[in-house]
Amino acid sequence: MAMNDSVKRKEPEPETEKVEKKVEEKAVAEADTKPDAETPKIVVAVKSASTSEEPEAKRLKPTPPDSGVVRKQIEYYLSDDNLKFDKFFHEKISANEEGWLEVALVLSCNKMKALRATTRCDDSLEGLQD
Repeated sequence: MAMNDSVKRKEPEPETEKVEKKVEEKAVAEADTKPDAETPKIVVAVKSASTSEEPEAKRLKPTPPDSGVVRKQIEYYLSDDNLKFDKFFHEKISANEEGWLEVALVLSCNKMKALRATTRCDDSLEGLQD
């Protein structure tokens, strides 16, 4: 007996459709029933990090920014190659008679925020004085 392609290649029904149908039927059945007055409410309590039972030494501490990376980024911002195209910094430097730029403007850049650079990065700021 010769089998046709249609007989040989019968595809089984996907399991996900069966599961979805059961979930939909269950949701409809639950929606039709009225909730009892005695239905318990679920309350979730969340502990804050400060009340955690972990000792202080095991808690995750933020790593300080790498002063070399911060310095390199600041040097790039103030480089001639960057200032040719960076309208923001070029205008700010040109607006000051002596060509100074506030550190807060540099720290407001997204890259500096990503590096978590602050004015407390003394190593980077002292290194720029060289």
